[in-house]
Amino acid sequence: MRLRTVLSEAWRNFVSATARPVTLALVLATSSGALGLADSDNVASIVDDGVAYRSAGASTVVMSAKNGVDGVQCDRLGNVDGVAGSGAVRDAETELRLPALPSSAVPLKEATPGFLRLLRGYSKETASSGVLVSRQVSELWRKGLGDQIETPIGSSTIGGVYEYPEDGRSPGLAFAAVAEAPPGTTFDECWADIWPVSEARSQLLRTTLSASSPADLDVQIHQLNSKFGSSFDGPRRYAKRSTASAAILSALAGFILGFVALRARRIETASARHSGVPLVGQLAQVTMETALWVACAVVLATPILLYRASQAYPSAVPAIFWLGERCLAAAGACAILGSALSVAVTRERHLFRYFKER
Repeated sequence: MRLRTVLSEAWRNFVSATARPVTLALVLATSSGALGLADSDNVASIVDDGVAYRSAGASTVVMSAKNGVDGVQCDRLGNVDGVAGSGAVRDAETELRLPALPSSAVPLKEATPGFLRLLRGYSKETASSGVLVSRQVSELWRKGLGDQIETPIGSSTIGGVYEYPEDGRSPGLAFAAVAEAPPGTTFDECWADIWPVSEARSQLLRTTLSASSPADLDVQIHQLNSKFGSSFDGPRRYAKRSTASAAILSALAGFILGFVALRARRIETASARHSGVPLVGQLAQVTMETALWVACAVVLATPILLYRASQAYPSAVPAIFWLGERCLAAAGACAILGSALSVAVTRERHLFRYFKER
């Protein structure tokens, strides 16, 4: 059979509904789409939990060592693989007071540039420089990003308003202002955002102790927020998720659907073979027919998977979308394989038996 003849016959079977394209496309879109959607939901849930874990500061580890943290070393810790950021902080000797609110003292913290970068991660809007203040301070002063503040220690600009809710994290920064200090001095705490969570990396904070620290210095390492557990094992949850075999099940469903669809047309297949149509030509025709209704199924299911992925954390949208799409791809490929196998095992010599079995 010529390619043009194969294409023409496949198209006629498709538009005339001989190949039952509507029914098959709906069944494939429903089965594989549902499996893809379930897997996307599971993975999106894991991602959302991980984002919530980090947003709450649970992945941030704090080493407390009064006047014993080397600010330069603490900032450099952020360059280590698996450490998303780090910085040192200490209590300033003065407090901030606005002339208009002399009775409302705000604790002032001094921090390294790395610590300010960590805090900016808790801010919706920040500038490249300026004093960072908590949401509570911003509301008390009625000042926001870019506003000038006059204090007894001079004029400053608010470079960001960070969120620090009462969700279980250490309360020290809930009501405070943070200004930059030279990193080449000693600090009271070193913070490190460690992701993925790792006990071994947490111990790296000890390397930030100042060389001049006394041997009996009280050093403590703890989570900034322990409410959400001491660890978040995303890879294990991903590997153990209940829908891990969704693509395999989808492929099996597609194979069975393709095989059954052509098995139901075995009389037509055997008759065509009896009329002289070669097996190669039939395989090519069936592949074309199946590919057409598979494409329809993909068109039907893809918008739903895309919508679900769009609701996930922004950076995870592509991965979650393709996770669902792989179920459609596996089902479609196996549907074509199943239909081709069904044609291949149909025998011309069994034509009369097929008539009796119909």
